[in-house]
Amino acid sequence: MTKTVFSTAIWFTLFSIILKMVVFITGQQFTNFDLYLGLGYVFLLMTAIFITIRNHKMKVGGTSSFIDDIKAGMKVAALYAIFMSAFLYAYYTLIDPDYFSIMLQQKVAEAEANGNTNLEEVKKAGEFVLSPYFQSTVTLVIFMIVGIIYSSMITFFVRKMKGFGH
Repeated sequence: MTKTVFSTAIWFTLFSIILKMVVFITGQQFTNFDLYLGLGYVFLLMTAIFITIRNHKMKVGGTSSFIDDIKAGMKVAALYAIFMSAFLYAYYTLIDPDYFSIMLQQKVAEAEANGNTNLEEVKKAGEFVLSPYFQSTVTLVIFMIVGIIYSSMITFFVRKMKGFGH
C-alpha cells in the first residue's frame, strides 16, 4: 500500500468527519440531513476510489490489468471503511451517546401511532439495531460492498476513457 492511498483515505475520512460534526453541531442529526450525510459519504468514497485508480494508472503508465485497477480502488475503500467505522463507533459512544436512545423513543412512538401492539418487541429489536457496535459493523460491511461495486464500475469506465490507457 502506498503513501498516496493511505493519505487519500485519511483526507476523505477527515472530510466525512467534518460533515458529520457540522450536522451534530448544528443539531440536524434527527432531520433529513442525516440521510443526505450518508449519501455524502458514498459520494466521497466514490471520489476517493476514482482518484486512487487514476493515480495508480498514472504510476504504472496505464498498463495495469483490470483486476489490478480494482485492487487499487479497493485499497482506499477498505481504509475508508475501517476509519469511518471506527469514527462512527467513537462518535455514537463518546460524542453523541444519546442519539440512539432518542431514535429508539421516536421509533417506538411511531410504532405505537401506527397501531403496533407489540411495542416490547419493537423496543427489543431497536435496542439491538440502534447501538454503536451494530451501526459501526453495518457501516464497515456496507462501505466494503459499495467499494467493490464502485471500484469495478469506475475501473470499467476509466478503461473506456481516452487518456487513461489500459
